[in-house]
Amino acid sequence: MIAFAYLNDDGTPTGGGQHRELPDGAVALTPPFTTLDLPRLRYRDGAWEERTDRPEPKPPTEAEQAERAAAMLDRARIEASAGINARVGDLRRRIYTDIPGQDAMYLEKRAEAEAYVAEARGRGEPATLADYPLLANEVGLTAPTAWTLAQLWLNRSDQFKRVGAATERLRMRAQIDISTAKDIEALEAIERDFTEALSRLPL
Repeated sequence: MIAFAYLNDDGTPTGGGQHRELPDGAVALTPPFTTLDLPRLRYRDGAWEERTDRPEPKPPTEAEQAERAAAMLDRARIEASAGINARVGDLRRRIYTDIPGQDAMYLEKRAEAEAYVAEARGRGEPATLADYPLLANEVGLTAPTAWTLAQLWLNRSDQFKRVGAATERLRMRAQIDISTAKDIEALEAIERDFTEALSRLPL
């Protein structure tokens, strides 16, 4: 995790936190400084320095330190959870077009493909595609015939179901682990293990 701060025009921190990547407009905190030191720091000429224009702050009590640590862990949990969801979304979009209404369209395509294949196998391929407007609309674009197009839709649907099931199991397991992680190091390990497991899934 990268510790960082946001600055005003004279280099005084206005806020900060920790993230896997440095946010836009933020400046990384360099050791030995941490986000707990921000009230007494200034960023000047490309380096962090301790301010001399204000009295030395009182050291935080154990209760304050615990409260800050808990807040940082909560924020890190939220970021880790979002990162897990984003990685799953990126993988699913390799086989799934993510636009409004596309979920319903895929379901309609599968239903139409199943009905067409059932009719073709039972009574033979229909003379027209009047009852199958989605197939009629795409024949000649994605596939040359209604039969091959229906098979393509069914195969893609089955592929997404397999990938969806596999990624959902990994995603839910990671989310559960994130919710009970005791520290930021544990969160980093969860994300690392999740990413490795996701990369091994066959598409």
